[in-house]
Amino acid sequence: MGALCSIGRDINAINKSLQNSLSGIKKGQWFSLDDEQLAAMVDKSWFCDIKADAIIKRMALIPFKEALGQALLADRNDLAQTSLIMGVSVGGMPETETDFINKKPFNFKKAFTRHPASSLQIFLQKTFRLASGLTFVSACTSSAHAIVYAYQLVASGICERVIAGGADTLSYMTYYGFNALSAMTHSGCKPFAKDRDGMVLGEGAAFIVLENMESACRRNAEPLLEILGTGQSSDAHHITGPHPKGDGAYQAMTLAIRDACINRSDIGYINAHGTGTMANDFSEAIAIERVFNGACPPVSSTKAHTGHILGGCGALETIISGLTIKNGFIPQTLNTIELAPEMNLNLILAKPLKSNISRAMTNSFAFGGNNVSIILGGIDA
Repeated sequence: MGALCSIGRDINAINKSLQNSLSGIKKGQWFSLDDEQLAAMVDKSWFCDIKADAIIKRMALIPFKEALGQALLADRNDLAQTSLIMGVSVGGMPETETDFINKKPFNFKKAFTRHPASSLQIFLQKTFRLASGLTFVSACTSSAHAIVYAYQLVASGICERVIAGGADTLSYMTYYGFNALSAMTHSGCKPFAKDRDGMVLGEGAAFIVLENMESACRRNAEPLLEILGTGQSSDAHHITGPHPKGDGAYQAMTLAIRDACINRSDIGYINAHGTGTMANDFSEAIAIERVFNGACPPVSSTKAHTGHILGGCGALETIISGLTIKNGFIPQTLNTIELAPEMNLNLILAKPLKSNISRAMTNSFAFGGNNVSIILGGIDA
């Protein structure tokens, strides 16, 4: 696996930031029209020497290569038999916005290669000569859907190896869209808090290599984790608002538990979608309470660390959930002092929790009622 976001340029750095309760969210570093606007930006100096026509491509190359290196996937023959499934939300939108703001003449050829959501998948596929590719665009569940589909391809025997991941960068369109919905905060991302008032946008990229055990063993690659089960649903309750009783979220989580052939009590941690908005957090908390019926495992949202990476959050938070299993700690929910009284969650607040869990669930929920839950386990789980 490989990841890059505002709290680190690789897995080790992200892991240390989570253990030390560090946040990448800062004021006034991106949105020049508003010095008070919060955002979780990546450090552009990390990839300033990489040449590509869009920020999302330059940013994604670093974690993509990290994942390949960890999986010992340097051989061209192996890559030629490897597919790529991506999840993206805005794609090359920032470059198109810049051209528009600077009143540059519209260049159709240039826009076609960098603007579409699929431009990152095509770029990586061509650069590394991968077998095939596909891009999911389902808002905040995009890369979670990519992981589920990749998992299904491997589990069914259609593919022996698939790289799955997601990425997104900050865009004016995204900001104004969420701002029009009164979903943005100026006081800080406080998931599940009594005084929560909105989300913070972030950017980043994350990738995992999914394959069967025989494929990994042929390269002497060390398997890190196992996907035990997945669940998907679509409640279609509202174009932006989640179902108030969490029906879709409840269904995704219960389907994932059933697919994993485990009991609810086997799950040691939930990485919640937890955006910090009024509607999302309430709906998710109700759904978790319905699933676990008074026996809720430890829960945290890491979006107060990383910001909301939209199309990339599912992949990043799948990796973070894996780190809790590998490294024996559960991140805290930063900035949240007091849990909202209507939420019955075992929310980790004051500091990261030392743990010894073997299974973790990560949730990704999106506009339109898209819901995805993924359950991970250690190799010996």
